[in-house]
Amino acid sequence: MDPKAHQASRPIPAILVIRQDFLSISCAMHTRESDSYSTAALISLDDESGRLRLSFNYTNKPKVMARDRMAIHYGAAILQMGDGPTRMLQGEYWTSRRTTGEILLKFRSRALFPNALD
Repeated sequence: MDPKAHQASRPIPAILVIRQDFLSISCAMHTRESDSYSTAALISLDDESGRLRLSFNYTNKPKVMARDRMAIHYGAAILQMGDGPTRMLQGEYWTSRRTTGEILLKFRSRALFPNALD
């Protein structure tokens, strides 16, 4: 067994942009090394917790500087709205590279990222 396979990795800072109108919803996640764009997205109610859930499939495209160690891949994520006064999304993701992980996103402000919505 590879001991590195079970080591916790460092958090990767990310921005998730969610666009929604009456007929559709889409997600785009941006990190320092790649951009992911949803191919399908859905908001639903989690039967167990009663919380809103955002589920989406995505295509991840690495930026030029990361292409030597990361290829285009596909994935899915399921995120639930957090409880309490802090607006957040928390959940899991899976990829076609056979990787999994956890996602924790806290709402900041559109004013902090004015170009994220362009």
